[in-house]
Amino acid sequence: MLNRIVFFFAAACILAPVTVSAAMYKWRDASGQIHYTQTPPPDANALEITPERAPPNAGQPDPRLLQEMEAYEDRRLERMETEAGDARQQREAEARRQNCDLSRQSLTRLTSRGRVKLKEGDEYRILPEEERQELIREAEANISSFCD
Repeated sequence: MLNRIVFFFAAACILAPVTVSAAMYKWRDASGQIHYTQTPPPDANALEITPERAPPNAGQPDPRLLQEMEAYEDRRLERMETEAGDARQQREAEARRQNCDLSRQSLTRLTSRGRVKLKEGDEYRILPEEERQELIREAEANISSFCD
């Protein structure tokens, strides 16, 4: 029983390509419409056509297109990295500009008045001169590092 099944399956596999490549006919009816059939019409002249065989590499990706796709993907990733880098540089430049402005404002407040009051919580206190000089040095250091 098993031998018969194996034999039938093998015969079907061998004969399958023969049945697939059956002849086809192209013909025109009385109204001028074109038809394609596997049997010729009895009352009309039909042209026998054979379907083209698929090329041996049918279904396989074209290596040239794969290379183009890879190159496109590389360019896309490079562009995204460049854009991200540009955006990061813009954010950093903006942060440096803001830090520069704040440092200059701080230095102006510390040097324009004799005595400087500092608010801590709800109360104000006057900065001692040593602490004021230390804050001035910090503001000048910040200005030299953040301002161009």
